[in-house]
Amino acid sequence: MFLVTPAIVGESMMESASDSEFSREERFGAAAAIMLRTLGHPDRLRILEFLMDGERTAGQIQKHLDIGQPRSSQHLSRMNDRGILECRKEGTKRFYSISNPFVLKLFGCFTECRTKVGSGEWAHLLEAFMEANGNDTTDI
Repeated sequence: MFLVTPAIVGESMMESASDSEFSREERFGAAAAIMLRTLGHPDRLRILEFLMDGERTAGQIQKHLDIGQPRSSQHLSRMNDRGILECRKEGTKRFYSISNPFVLKLFGCFTECRTKVGSGEWAHLLEAFMEANGNDTTDI
């Protein structure tokens, strides 16, 4: 077994290892920003919530959200293009499911926060956030 220690490797090789770790962290940060921007619409969050129980057809999603086909199609396409959802075709139907485990974990955090706000435990945090943003709901 060959062990590599800092004394044997030298400074330049250790910097490479650190750069590699830093690069992974930077790449994760970039990926997380893309994911959060993509999920940054209430309808998309509702779609994810609906898909937490498993695969659904585009028609089921549209009906559940009570939105028009063009709008639901746009949301589904965007999330599919970003690798958040996957689409399976069967005849004329399209079935969507969550494809990325990062999304499941992230959405679990959203669900926990929503539960705490709903119970009143974190309601003051929501109110403070909305007040700091001038109660602006133009992005939704």
